[in-house]
Amino acid sequence: MAEQGEVDLYDAFAQRLPLQVICSMLAIPDIDFEAVGQWTADLGRATGYPTVEDRQKIDRAMLDFIDYAERMISERRRAPGEDLLSALIAVEQGGDRLSTDELTAMVVQMLYAGHETTRNLIGNGLFCLLEHPDELARLRADPSLLESAVEEMLRFEPPILFVSRVIREDLKLGEIELPVDHMIHLGLVSANRDPEIFVEPDHFDVGRAKNRHLSFGIGNHFCLGANVARMEGQVAFATLLDRFSSIEFVGPDKPVFAQDRALRTLEDFPVRFAPA
Repeated sequence: MAEQGEVDLYDAFAQRLPLQVICSMLAIPDIDFEAVGQWTADLGRATGYPTVEDRQKIDRAMLDFIDYAERMISERRRAPGEDLLSALIAVEQGGDRLSTDELTAMVVQMLYAGHETTRNLIGNGLFCLLEHPDELARLRADPSLLESAVEEMLRFEPPILFVSRVIREDLKLGEIELPVDHMIHLGLVSANRDPEIFVEPDHFDVGRAKNRHLSFGIGNHFCLGANVARMEGQVAFATLLDRFSSIEFVGPDKPVFAQDRALRTLEDFPVRFAPA
């Protein structure tokens, strides 16, 4: 990336880093990283309003993903290693072990959620910094703000725009009746800019304290990989700011975000780097 000077941030960095991390945790061979990345990209189409063509890609990706996960599980059962998948296979509680279907669903979920959202954290976070050059300069001058900066990126431009829930009992919010068994979307963007919780919620502040954003969910639905994502974000931005003296967005004057999906991501992220 440094040698090329001008790249697409997603292809060159934001997608690769978290994909390599989660694949390495599951001991997936390097040669399969690209296929896993493509399957998760296709599955991402299901988070919005997919077309008929999208649905065909989604179905094909899910079938390929399941087949791959089942083969991995079979191999690890024959020859376990020290990776996360082998540990999950060995887990036993009260005489019960995870079934193949449970393991397969867990592997697919971990691979998908384990890098697609972190990709967006890195992309959206850098976009925030480039859109707020004073805050970028502030972070460069004071690297101790890195942890709070990543939390502010998560709040200001969350990797996921909304989460879905099924109502289990009749509810009423304001004047709106919400009947049981209906699905609702909960807007994380709105929650993260609640003026009753955040001071100047529409202001991007890399030093923001008491940042109680909901980008990782809450309660029983809190993201199990939150600490891994936070660590990857901090490492990613520490590396970018250390390696490059300037980072410039070289796309259109009005960047285009992907439409009709829950994932918050730019369609493309062309950037130009100047090595430090």
